[in-house]
Formats: sequence, structure tokens, C-alpha cells
Amino acid sequence: MLYVMASKRNSLVLCALLYASFITADGCQGGSRRKRSVAEAPEVNSELSDFFTTCLHPIVSLLFPSTRSVVDFSIRDTIWYREVESNLCTGSADVHECWIGAVLFLIDTGSVLYEPTKQCICDWADDCPREVAAAYRRKRQACVSAAPSQHFLLTEVDLAFSECIDNDLENDAALLISYPSLNHYDGESVSLFLVGHYSYCRPTVISSSSFDFTNVDEFTQNSLPTLCPRSGANAAWRNNLVDTMSEVTRQDSPVWDSYTVCASQLASQGDVAFVGNGPCNDQFAGCEESKCYIRRIMYIECRKTCAACT
Repeated sequence: MLYVMASKRNSLVLCALLYASFITADGCQGGSRRKRSVAEAPEVNSELSDFFTTCLHPIVSLLFPSTRSVVDFSIRDTIWYREVESNLCTGSADVHECWIGAVLFLIDTGSVLYEPTKQCICDWADDCPREVAAAYRRKRQACVSAAPSQHFLLTEVDLAFSECIDNDLENDAALLISYPSLNHYDGESVSLFLVGHYSYCRPTVISSSSFDFTNVDEFTQNSLPTLCPRSGANAAWRNNLVDTMSEVTRQDSPVWDSYTVCASQLASQGDVAFVGNGPCNDQFAGCEESKCYIRRIMYIECRKTCAACT
């Protein structure tokens, strides 16, 4: 999949349009705010966040602006963390082997973040064997070297959507008091993680699969390609940021309300401002998805031709 570099100026204009539209639509004149749905997801454990931020920073910093934002989002906001903590790795299965195995439901096995995340879980655990930790560290070095090859860039639409969420969160003082970790939220970093590194496993697969953490290699080889295909109709949910974030974010997350507002505004603005009534649809009609990052709202700049996407 090809990622097209965003024009910062255009993305800022788009973000301003989205946010202004959101304020007008929700009657926020005079400093009033819409009624936000109640977030019930637990706040991030600061010790856990600090540890994984420090552990992953050497490689994540090569990919995203904010390591902590990606760590906190994965713990606080994803269905993955809730399902693994509550169902998959609970009771006698709450061991480092299970959590390490469950990383494949969070991070694409081809991502340079996959092995380092497993190593950090091993380091966090009190009982991870020394030889296992050493093996993970050796793999980590190779991932750090390969990281520049997985440095993706967001499209203008994705960047504007990310900034819309940033703005919505920043303007809710009460939410920031309830969830101090949101002060570190960086929409661009979260979006880059979701677009370029998130697993191809839908969250529903976590509880429905025959996952056995004692035999992860066999599961990865025999079951993963079928349960979590990387192409075809069953992988379509990973084709764009808005759909991916919708699938992986828990609805009691403090980020969910901002996501729904920005996604709604992006969709409504897209029909008019992004695609327009001219030849835009025809311009993109012949583009192959493998060559051009197309979605239901298309690109902002209708003048771009398919050739510009290759």
C-alpha cells in the first residue's frame, strides 16, 4: 500500500474546516459543549506506561512522534487490551507467555514493532527466563536497523482526521482531568501505528480463535493466515484509518467520542468539500487500490490524477 505525503498547509486548512463544522453542528457557541458520552475504560497505569514507553522508545521514536501516545492508546483504548486482560490471559493464563503470544493480535507480525514489544513484555515479567530475554534482544537489534523502511506517511485526509481528534480532546478540560494520560495523546502517532503496524486480526478473533499460548508458532503458521488474512474482502477493514480505528477502539474509551465526531464530520465534508460535483470520481475510478490509497471519501485535492498516486 502506498502512503502519500500530506501537505501540512492543506491538512491544517482541512482540520480547521472539520473542527469549525463540528462546533457549528453541535451548537457550541458561547463556550458550551456537546454532551460527551461517559467513558468508563480504566485510566492507564502510570508505572506500566512509563516502563513500556522507555522500553519501546528507541525503535518507536524512529516511526512516530510520540511513543507514550501509542503505548497509552494500546492499553487504555483498544479492545485488544480489554479482551486479553479479561478473557485470553486471565486466571492461571495471566503469564508472560500468554501476553507475549497475544501480541500477534495487536501488532502485525511483519512490523518492526512486533519482536521489540514481545521483548518488553518479557522484561516487564518477573519470571521470563534469561535466555528467552536474550533471544528477544537479538531480534530487537535487527528490527531497529529495519525501522526506517517502515516509516510511513499519512495522507492529507488521515492527518486532518488525526488533528481533529487532537483538537476535540484538548478542548475538554473535564476529560483531561479524568484521564491525565490524554495530555500525551498525539493523533498522528496513533494513526501511523494503526495504518502501518496494527495487526490484521479483527478484535473479534481474539475470543473466537483456538489460540493456545503454549504453541504460538503453530498457531501463527497454520491458523493466522486464515483468521487474519492480509488481502481480500476479509482484510478490507484495514484499508483505511477511519475503519481501522472504529474496529479496534473500545466504545467506553475516552477517545471514542472524539473519534465518532471527527469521523462523522469527515464523512459529511467529504461528499461536498473533498470530492465535489466535478470529474473527481471519474478521475479516481480507474485507480487500482494497490497503487492508490482510495477510500469512500477520496482525496482532498480533486485535481490529483491516478498517476500522481503511483
